[in-house]
Amino acid sequence: MSQPPAHFTPRDFALDLKAEATPFVVLAVSAASLIAVKYLVMPVWFHESFSDVFQPLSTYVWWAGVYVLAWFALPLVIGGWRGFAPSQLGLVTQGLARKLWMYGVLYLVAMIFVAVASSRPAFLQMYPFLRAGELVTWSWRLLLGFWALYSLQFFCVEFFFRGFMLFTLRPRFGYASIAVMIVPYSMIHFDKPLPEAVAAVVGGTILGWLALRTKSIWGGVLLHIAIAISMDTLAMLQDETGFPSAW
Repeated sequence: MSQPPAHFTPRDFALDLKAEATPFVVLAVSAASLIAVKYLVMPVWFHESFSDVFQPLSTYVWWAGVYVLAWFALPLVIGGWRGFAPSQLGLVTQGLARKLWMYGVLYLVAMIFVAVASSRPAFLQMYPFLRAGELVTWSWRLLLGFWALYSLQFFCVEFFFRGFMLFTLRPRFGYASIAVMIVPYSMIHFDKPLPEAVAAVVGGTILGWLALRTKSIWGGVLLHIAIAISMDTLAMLQDETGFPSAW
């Protein structure tokens, strides 16, 4: 068994960095992107810059926009710089239709747990994200607009974790790249109820495995959106205001 050098010199560091350039760049960019999303998504100055009528969607436009820049555009550019075409980062649909049944099964399983959790106070305190009681207007246009932005955010989440991180790290770590990806993915769920945070680790691992098997993130995108809208729907069914009555 080889032994590490007694003294780790700057030259050793440079050689290691050159040999592991792609993992180093990917993980460094991932850390920067995670910080950007954490601290730029909903700054107070942006929220307070709009009137009450326009505030809800304008705030979420900023929210989704930061995700697009930090978790899609930047990783796409960095992936291209490291030699990965968009099709090599999970942005392919070929052959996916034959495998969507697997995501359908996952949806049904997830909804069993969601249905059980939906009656608990922690769930109803978290969902729905867009609360009618806090808005000046409550309409289907507002709700559908929010869901569109919500869906865009989930696309960015899937691309960042199950596309960019997974497929760029796989040449170095193989299927262990799923474990590397799960660490930051679990951390973005720390503010969620405990069952949801635990489920994110399990679900994220399964989605990572499926992404590598199908070479696509789109099944995960559709699953994430379907579960999220279902959770909002279950929460609104129990809310006094409920669904909008006006278009």
